[in-house]
Amino acid sequence: MTSGLRLTGPPERKAGKTPSSYDEYLRKAVENASAVHSHLMVFSGKGGVGKSFLSASISYFLSRRGLRVLLYDADETGSSIPFLLGALDAEVLVSQRTGRILPPSKFSSYYFLSIEHLLPEPRVPLLWEGALRTRFLIETLSLLPLENFDVVVYDLPPGTGDELITLSQILPSKKGLVISSPGRLAERVVRKAIVFAMKFGVEVIGLIENMSYYKCPNGNIISLFGESSLDKLMRDYGIKYGSRLPFETGIREAIDKGKLIEVLEEKNELTLKLGEITDYIYSVLTQR
Repeated sequence: MTSGLRLTGPPERKAGKTPSSYDEYLRKAVENASAVHSHLMVFSGKGGVGKSFLSASISYFLSRRGLRVLLYDADETGSSIPFLLGALDAEVLVSQRTGRILPPSKFSSYYFLSIEHLLPEPRVPLLWEGALRTRFLIETLSLLPLENFDVVVYDLPPGTGDELITLSQILPSKKGLVISSPGRLAERVVRKAIVFAMKFGVEVIGLIENMSYYKCPNGNIISLFGESSLDKLMRDYGIKYGSRLPFETGIREAIDKGKLIEVLEEKNELTLKLGEITDYIYSVLTQR
């Protein structure tokens, strides 16, 4: 049997054979994480560059290539994955027999988990300090059936704070996809994120510059948000793979309507590039 799960305060679990202390949750989270072949952390340091959009899109395309994917929304205080997927009404279940979390799915091989589905009132902000956010992360990872997935994609919040530090410390053989956007401000902040990855043993497998350019109907290319820093960042930090994505008004409109997945099925320059990026990521994640 299963039951719905809602948070009314700091995360607690009493159903089934769940751990009883933080240390036990941590041990179980590390054990669970080791059962997954690949962990992909999508981060930037900079807000507003499209991390959630790319996390959701890449997860979708990876699932279309036959991988069992769990998209973990680790941006606990700024969750947007349920809205992007058009799944605000999804329900997170907990097995009464085992106490394990059963995340909702968008398709048979595409699952997701977000704190948004556990809040009693979505319009109320989550007022948790770093310790509580870390505890929630550890507890959910300890209770998820991670052995059922080929890859877990983590949509991380801006900055290099608690969530990124925690995952960098407990995930085995973690890989990182860094998201940037044009302009000197984004470049400055993204550099810090790359240095963080190097210090914490996160293998940066690629750098994606989102909203890099806009192609006008007449074919002209416009840099809406400033000069590209992709080549410079790749050269300075030895990143071997990079890609520039166009600003696509159709995607922006689809996101506003919560219909990202539907528009990803369309054939345009952006979705073709996303497919190419996913092909590369797939090749890296499936290496044995």
